[in-house]
Amino acid sequence: MVALRVFSVSQIKYESTVQEEKAVVDEENSVLVSDGSTLHERGVESLQDWDESWQCQVQGAEELEHWDMFLPLEDGDPRQVPKVLIASCDGVPVLAKTEVTYTAGIEELLHSLKSPLTVVHNVDPSEAASSFSEWVKPAMKEISSFDKAAKKVRGSDPQVAADLKSGKAKIVPMKMVYTVKPPSEEAVSEGQLYRRKVRIVACGNMMADSGEETYAGAAPAEVVRSSLSVASMYGWDAAVLDVTAAFLQTPLNEVQCKQRILGQPPRALVRAGLCHEQELWEFTHAVYGLRESPRWWGEFRDAKMAQLNIVVGARRIKLLQCRVEGSWWRLVEDSALVGLVVIYVDDLLICSTPSIIEAVSKAVRSLWETSTLSWASEGGIRFLGIEIVKVRESFALNQEPYIHELTRLHAIPPTQRDLIPVAKGQSSFEVEPEEAVFTSSELKLAQQLAGEVLWVAQRTRPDISYTSSLISSLSARAPRRAAAIARKCIGFLQGTSKQYLWINTTSPELITWTDASYAPDGGRSHTGWLLMMGQSPINWRSARQSTITLSTAESELAASVEGALALLSAEALLSELKLGLMKSRLRSLSRMMGLMSLEEIVEEVERALDAQRQYDSSSTSRDRSASAGRVPDTTGVCAGKDRNSNGSEKGSSGTQERVQTLRICEYCVRHGGSNPAVPSPTLDEIL
Repeated sequence: MVALRVFSVSQIKYESTVQEEKAVVDEENSVLVSDGSTLHERGVESLQDWDESWQCQVQGAEELEHWDMFLPLEDGDPRQVPKVLIASCDGVPVLAKTEVTYTAGIEELLHSLKSPLTVVHNVDPSEAASSFSEWVKPAMKEISSFDKAAKKVRGSDPQVAADLKSGKAKIVPMKMVYTVKPPSEEAVSEGQLYRRKVRIVACGNMMADSGEETYAGAAPAEVVRSSLSVASMYGWDAAVLDVTAAFLQTPLNEVQCKQRILGQPPRALVRAGLCHEQELWEFTHAVYGLRESPRWWGEFRDAKMAQLNIVVGARRIKLLQCRVEGSWWRLVEDSALVGLVVIYVDDLLICSTPSIIEAVSKAVRSLWETSTLSWASEGGIRFLGIEIVKVRESFALNQEPYIHELTRLHAIPPTQRDLIPVAKGQSSFEVEPEEAVFTSSELKLAQQLAGEVLWVAQRTRPDISYTSSLISSLSARAPRRAAAIARKCIGFLQGTSKQYLWINTTSPELITWTDASYAPDGGRSHTGWLLMMGQSPINWRSARQSTITLSTAESELAASVEGALALLSAEALLSELKLGLMKSRLRSLSRMMGLMSLEEIVEEVERALDAQRQYDSSSTSRDRSASAGRVPDTTGVCAGKDRNSNGSEKGSSGTQERVQTLRICEYCVRHGGSNPAVPSPTLDEIL
């Protein structure tokens, strides 16, 4: 049962006046919550001791039973001593909601382990409280990490009270996040099967918007696959390095922090005797949970990385940040590319020769404390949720541990190994009237399953992209059918969990395959495209088209335009690596493209790109034809010729001049050919 206090708020001259509704609540009331602590209810009149200039700030909470709604500034009866509200929302009451997924019965799960844990589990705070003795050691380790990230002050300090009252300082509650993670390699050798992790975070959602920038870029999955593709082409290895407590390494005096922030330690630490009742932590470094922390860490990290001095014997290696994707860094020696680094928040994927990888790791360790280096060639690595194994000069990618966790979480029986991810009778995007009636629990389950399947489809399994698109579309309209499809898809993944996405590139050629499924009767057609670098898939998409097309030819042409956009995006991404001569080809199964001239096809592509070019302020000044592609190519279908609807050919130097930078090829429209679908070989087949 959740009790809500309702307030009406009016703002006068930048001051918020809070008035209680007519339904009066007795001040003496208190609520005993699940962890045994008492949550006091307070009327507004209890705040009248404050100066009238004090701005009252009220905010809803995600987990009220674990946070105090006010902070006493003196010892004594909490109803009588001066106090300060810890929530801030500029006087506007807000009800916040969270839907964190916890693993139920975590202690039983840990006791039943017979092999090392392979996935991360979130632990319910109430369950952690019941066995808090098991969490004391990781909690003390986390507290020690705050020794240099915050300085301790007392709420009873007159200066602190004055700053809080005047608004010079802001106070924010803190909470503990409990997780269980896979053990390190050293821990496994010592017989440990898991490790407990406690993270103390600030409840930044309860603070008013500071007006500072909060955006921080993160590496997308296609950058990871592109890096591994380049690594396989050059015969490099790959390794992963993790910066320990990254946010806490960011000094606020070196970033654009305009606030003085005080954190109230989690009440669980106070009850355990690890913190004093009146203790506050004044942040001197970025803290997990603050809206601005990812931005602060990103700016601080990039500035330090750009200054790294990487030495390999007598060689000097430079680390240069890419302009198109800021999470991608080049390792350059005398203008030659010798490696790549992908950064995802505090995780680094380093692709290069072993000696250079070791040198980069050493340079990073000179800046921050890090984990030990893990190698793809020595047991495999995990980065961005992808399991990566080096096989000869190639890389094999899959998400087998995550798939196994999905089968456990949703009770998929081990015998369910579906041959296809979705049955024909369930594959319609149309919704029947009876499917539109559902409960909130069915909706929540469908949305959860949609996200879980999407996580796999976007990283290592292009073969379930259509199914993922279908589940996502139906999750809010027909959640019961979406959940049934998702369970079947997980059964299919269970039967194919040993299959790997094979990254094996021998040339930097970019090829995009496109196709579409026409939807008659005014429906929206479905587009699918696959982008490959050499023989390696680096990006793909399956989705309904945004507009209604009137024929199969038009739908396939729309798919080709989307494929061309993806091709140009990848080309812009890879152009900074200077890989040498790089051909770009757009291939389609469309018969209409076989009947159209190359000039007509390019006109359609350029028409779709015109609007996008207007917003590309960072692009270099190039003429219109050059912006459609990169490298002139005199080979391919219809080079320098138009083909009319009768199949006759005529020379056209104008056409060759316009399309020489973008190869748009008929995929065996008249001559046949092999299926362009990418196989998913098993690791045994790769070996």
